[in-house]
Amino acid sequence: MQGSTTTRITEAEKYVYTRSAAQRITNREIEKLEIWRYCCLVKPRNQRPTFISKKSFKEDFAQSRKKRASEIGVTHQKINTKLFTVNSSRDIFHNYSVIAKEDHLYCDCPDQDRQRELNITPAMCKHGYAVLMTLGCNSLKEYIQKNIYKQI
Repeated sequence: MQGSTTTRITEAEKYVYTRSAAQRITNREIEKLEIWRYCCLVKPRNQRPTFISKKSFKEDFAQSRKKRASEIGVTHQKINTKLFTVNSSRDIFHNYSVIAKEDHLYCDCPDQDRQRELNITPAMCKHGYAVLMTLGCNSLKEYIQKNIYKQI
């Protein structure tokens, strides 16, 4: 927040409201990003500053993970029907475990660990989105509404 009243920026806000997210949203190189109370002020290089809603950043947070999720492989473990193995996008010799729960998907990757640590709920990483796609869902909300957990 600008002016004499300042608002402390939380670690969770720093994780969601980033310059790279602003660049994806605006399709421009960003010189400066300020996190305000209800929106973010961004200054694209050689252009006038503009405001981006926090909702847009939150949508980008999910969409960027969904996009990357479409590029990674998922294996449904037959031994435990609620367990999925998802390939790492960075290391072909590493996999992450995703466990389907009734109202969320638990992954052991650093991104979801960080989201849980910052109390970003529901915590969803690209591996979780890859599992949702494998199950025919576009969102966690759809997974919960269709009661997919009981169908696995």
